[in-house]
Amino acid sequence: MLETLVNLFLLNEILGRDDSSALKSEAAKAVIDSIPELFELTDLVKPAFPTLRNLLTSNVDEEVLKNACWALYYLSAGADLTSNGYCTRLTFIPHPVVSDSDMIKAFCQADVLPVLLDLFKDDLRSVIHPAINTVTCISVLGDEHQKEMLIDTRSIAKRNVLDCLLGLLKSGIEEEMVCMFIAYVTIGSTQRAKVHILDLKHVRIDS
Repeated sequence: MLETLVNLFLLNEILGRDDSSALKSEAAKAVIDSIPELFELTDLVKPAFPTLRNLLTSNVDEEVLKNACWALYYLSAGADLTSNGYCTRLTFIPHPVVSDSDMIKAFCQADVLPVLLDLFKDDLRSVIHPAINTVTCISVLGDEHQKEMLIDTRSIAKRNVLDCLLGLLKSGIEEEMVCMFIAYVTIGSTQRAKVHILDLKHVRIDS
């Protein structure tokens, strides 16, 4: 535990510096590898969210972006062995994320979502995969307030969340995850479902 604590402080320092992309990529991987211990240090992990957000906005290196997205995914939602990414070699982490989880709150408060949505406009599938997994997990695990926040979120380019995701759907990218997001974010709210239906009426998906 002490070693994990020391590593966490080092990671936050490295991720926030102007070092090489390779070093930052390794730092993001180290965050992922430390996940089991990090869940026991919730208050100390929270600063990692804004640090990772800054990493996403200040880098164009695909490897750095990919690993930063995976780190955000596992920190906010726990491990998923069905994901085809760097973390498939991890042992399953039975992290009981609940709707009022401190981790999800920290994720939302760090304003990470606009940055993730902005990543969908680029054709970097290794980055889009963990990014859409993260957004969808928030729609699945989030409470009503967090789901409303998802709907109201705009990308850095001021596109709404549904517009960003439908762009993926039209391109044939991550269709299953996009559909899952739409399904879960509308659960529990007739008004939210109506808004989505009205938006989707004007969408044509080419086969």
